[in-house]
Amino acid sequence: MDLKQVGSRTYYIDNPTNIGIFKIDDEKVYLIDSGNDKDAGRKIMKIIEANGFKVEGILATHSNADHVGGNKYIQDKTGCCIFSSNIEQCFLENPILEASFLYGGYPFKDLRNKFLMAKESSSLKLTDLDVQGIEYFPLKGHFFDMVGYKTVDDVFFLGDSLFSEDIISKYHIFFIYDVKAFLETLDYLDSLDGKLFIPSHARAVDDISKLTDLNRKKVKEIADKIIEIWYYKSVRSRSSS
Repeated sequence: MDLKQVGSRTYYIDNPTNIGIFKIDDEKVYLIDSGNDKDAGRKIMKIIEANGFKVEGILATHSNADHVGGNKYIQDKTGCCIFSSNIEQCFLENPILEASFLYGGYPFKDLRNKFLMAKESSSLKLTDLDVQGIEYFPLKGHFFDMVGYKTVDDVFFLGDSLFSEDIISKYHIFFIYDVKAFLETLDYLDSLDGKLFIPSHARAVDDISKLTDLNRKKVKEIADKIIEIWYYKSVRSRSSS
């Protein structure tokens, strides 16, 4: 984990799940997400303490375990508040919901793991957040009520609103809750004007358009392939009847 300063009050920890840090005064900071587990939380706290910071709160982009897995460790250690939006708050406080939703029922043992079920943490409604210099905005598509954050330094933290070229090339298919909303969010990202854009699972860039275009093309490619398969099976079914 490497700490990078990208504005007078804005930092991020370069990590498989990038972690935002926003200073509200000389010492107190808010984290944006907390990594995937207790070990990630512990490493984050070492960086925080080494730089003389104190965690005042955690701002969740969404409730997937790789984004909130460090919540409980950091909250237990610091007593910080955690803020999350609408449905995401329910998932934070009831982690079994993520695995249950993905499986479509009570998850079997292999799904009840730290990669899908973070430790339970208490949270406050994001609408109650009152911190000068940072604002949140909706990023629908990947998960129920995912949000992004913009700091006063014109740095945007984008959660899982889009994915890196490496992830797309390796896996091709990534999880999207609402495809239409995901594509609309990509259009919204193209409209933003900022100094730096930091997706959770891609490197920070000053121009997000190449990545939005790559994500858009891959989603449409997969959609076309699904339609092609459906059409082929439909024709075969009619031919055999």
